[in-house]
Amino acid sequence: MPEKVYYATGKRKTSIARVWMRAGDGKIKVNEQDLNHYFKLGTAKMIIFQPLELTGTLGQFDIDVTVEGGGHKGQAGAIRHGITRGLLAVKASFENPSRRPASLPGTPGKKSVKSTAKKAPGRDSNSPNGNPNGENKKGKVFRGLPFFY
Repeated sequence: MPEKVYYATGKRKTSIARVWMRAGDGKIKVNEQDLNHYFKLGTAKMIIFQPLELTGTLGQFDIDVTVEGGGHKGQAGAIRHGITRGLLAVKASFENPSRRPASLPGTPGKKSVKSTAKKAPGRDSNSPNGNPNGENKKGKVFRGLPFFY
């Protein structure tokens, strides 16, 4: 029986990563090179390992990646995105249940309560310059123009 291979694409800024995942012992190759040889920075490696650590699957998959475009951090972000999508293909329950698909309608939130704090006397927030009569400094009635006339 052939082994199951999961494919996913990840993108970040101008970087695009194609990720192939199969059951294995945790080897990661990036552009036919070992991960430690391709990425010298520890932060880039940390970014790549985040989805594997969150799901508890570190060391369970051999991952082959082809990445191009952008810089090292953008490529690391694209690889992380591809690994995340690959893990969701492996097991849909890895998705956070608190996030709902965008296709579902939103649930109405609780309305905010209007403040009952006292406002300064002679000020109205609905009229220009806080004048309750709707007049500007020269005494002319404001007609919706953004300047004084």
